[in-house]
Amino acid sequence: YVQGVVTDGQFLNALINTAVFVVAAVSLEFLLGFGLALLLWEKFPGRGIFRAVLLTPMFIAPVAVGLMFRFIFNSQMGVMPELLGFVGLGDLGWFTDPTLAMLVIVLGDVWQWTPYMVILLLAGLQALPSEPYEAARIDGASSFEQFYEITLPLMRPVIAATLIMRIIDAS
Repeated sequence: YVQGVVTDGQFLNALINTAVFVVAAVSLEFLLGFGLALLLWEKFPGRGIFRAVLLTPMFIAPVAVGLMFRFIFNSQMGVMPELLGFVGLGDLGWFTDPTLAMLVIVLGDVWQWTPYMVILLLAGLQALPSEPYEAARIDGASSFEQFYEITLPLMRPVIAATLIMRIIDAS
């Protein structure tokens, strides 16, 4: 029975679609999440409000997010086809073309779960010791050198745990 499942075309297609979805969604969520976490790590006016607004998508039920993106990309009354019509693209067939349908699904997932990545990565950043950064500043290290030589190595366990949890959840 297992051999029949593995050689079934529909099973292989589902496996490939799942892999494409997980790689695309988790990669984008990680890049956006780490960038936003680095931004929120710095102190600036309105940081608390920005954090609250940023976390909002995570509290919406996945079914509601799916319906919301379905309406946004709807060919008859959606906002996206209307906006693309202004630049001459019109309706691209978001749900009839498998590639575009995958893109819409990935965008919806990225919108909803990037805040999860931000929370975990920001917690990791805030737990980093300040001493290595002070020593690097005294030694004249640039911001990029501090990031590459201190932040990334110290964040590896947090990054690995975050990616593993999100890959399992997205699969």
